[in-house]
Amino acid sequence: MPRWMHRAWARIGGYFWLPCPECGRMFGGHEVRGPAYSGPERISLDGKPRKILCPICTPIAACRSISREYS
Repeated sequence: MPRWMHRAWARIGGYFWLPCPECGRMFGGHEVRGPAYSGPERISLDGKPRKILCPICTPIAACRSISREYS
C-alpha cells in the first residue's frame, strides 16, 4: 500500500504520523502491532518510556538486542 494511504489512514483514525527514530521513514501508529497507541512511546516493563520503531526497524532492533544479550 502506498505511504500516502497510510498517512491518510493515520490522520482519519487519530494515530500519530512521525519519522522512525532509527531510519527516519515516516510511519503511523496504526502500523504498530498490539493495542492502538495514539503516541509514539510505550511504557516498558521497567516503567521507562521507550520509542516505537517503524515496522521495518522493529525486527532489526530486536535482533540487535538479542545478539547483545548473548554476546
